[in-house]
Amino acid sequence: MKSSFTGNLFLIIFGIVILTGIAIGLTVYSVNPLHHVPLSTSITGILLLVLFIVWLIVIVLGRRLVEITLFDDHLEVKKFIGLAKPHSYLFSALDGFKTDAFSYRQNHYERVCVLKNGKVLFEISSYFHKDYFGLKEALTFTLKELS
Repeated sequence: MKSSFTGNLFLIIFGIVILTGIAIGLTVYSVNPLHHVPLSTSITGILLLVLFIVWLIVIVLGRRLVEITLFDDHLEVKKFIGLAKPHSYLFSALDGFKTDAFSYRQNHYERVCVLKNGKVLFEISSYFHKDYFGLKEALTFTLKELS
């Protein structure tokens, strides 16, 4: 079984592109000698925006937007929407998974966090994955539920 993404992924990528455009626009605006923007203010604002964009990419794309392929004895995880190098994990090497619920814009979603050595390895969310409930059902047959 292989995971697939919902349309929410494209909204996040669009948002990151818009934020990057704003950062570039602020840089061009603050460097222009016609505008009297203090250098320390412009550098601080641009630096904060760039750090926010990097945080968003690393956290959202790295941990939550993962492509998962389930096999009989292991699973294969590709982070960053499946663009990164795949990592294989034997089911026997994983601790199990925890399930929790969250709300966003008055909608209720569910998330499964797969753990290894007590740390969250990756998350599968009904917000990002179309086939979340199929993936969760397949994981319940192979991993121990910890929550």
